[in-house]
Amino acid sequence: MFRRYFIALAVVALVAIAGLGVRMMWRSSAPPVAATSVKHFSLIDQAGRSVDDATYRGRWMLVFFGFTRCPDVCPTSMIYASDLLKSLGPLAETLNVAFVTVDPERDTPEVLKEYLENFDPRIIGLTGSAEQIAAVTKTFGVYYAKRKIEGQDDYAMDHSTAFYLVGPEGGFRRAYNLQRGADQMTADIRAAISPRD
Repeated sequence: MFRRYFIALAVVALVAIAGLGVRMMWRSSAPPVAATSVKHFSLIDQAGRSVDDATYRGRWMLVFFGFTRCPDVCPTSMIYASDLLKSLGPLAETLNVAFVTVDPERDTPEVLKEYLENFDPRIIGLTGSAEQIAAVTKTFGVYYAKRKIEGQDDYAMDHSTAFYLVGPEGGFRRAYNLQRGADQMTADIRAAISPRD
């Protein structure tokens, strides 16, 4: 049921992106990112375990920043990430995909776990304190801001919507977004993480 719900939202989001655009910050024509090291960060995964940048060294990492109450871009992006992992076949064993929340106030490990159960089970959910999230978003150059929902006692999060590819040694490789097209993005990532002769 949840899967159908998210697929329906994804279709709406993709139509909006193709036509009128979305309120979230889509970064167009994201350029290659300089191969600098990811600075130290410490977060908590959806199982409640403490992790840091060293936890994922030795494998490629594709990182997306969002929040679980996001109505369109985040579920669309996680559906893409799920499809990417499936399409990579055995090559997916060399890649970690992480969803890092920009809404740690509401996105606890338990909430992330429930949310990510709607997608590929290999996707990692990461949260932490407000200070930890501020530190990791600064490391990746990610924009996010709380926005009050008009007429409601609630808020949403505006945020960057790029995927960030990090090499096994911890260096930034490239930023991507789905505006380029899912097929092209998948081809680029496959080429980047494929073993060199």
